[in-house]
Amino acid sequence: MQSGTSVLLSLLEVTVSEELHRLALLVIDQLDKIGDAPGHSHSVPGIWDRDNGQLAGLPCKWCATWKAFKLAARTPDLAAPAGGDREPG
Repeated sequence: MQSGTSVLLSLLEVTVSEELHRLALLVIDQLDKIGDAPGHSHSVPGIWDRDNGQLAGLPCKWCATWKAFKLAARTPDLAAPAGGDREPG
């Protein structure tokens, strides 16, 4: 049986997680205008252009991170709060 403190902490965790998820979706809505990561514009989305020296043709790590962030925020199973199914540590 969970103590009152454990239940409260679980509820706070869910609330914070839900709020972070809401904020993540707002950030994506505001910044996801061109498909690449904010501040980036590649001829081929997520791939460095020919004029980027040694990076040319390689995946852009910032764009890959942005893509993963968007996927996590928009995938219910990945964005769902952990909730009460674990004990606070």
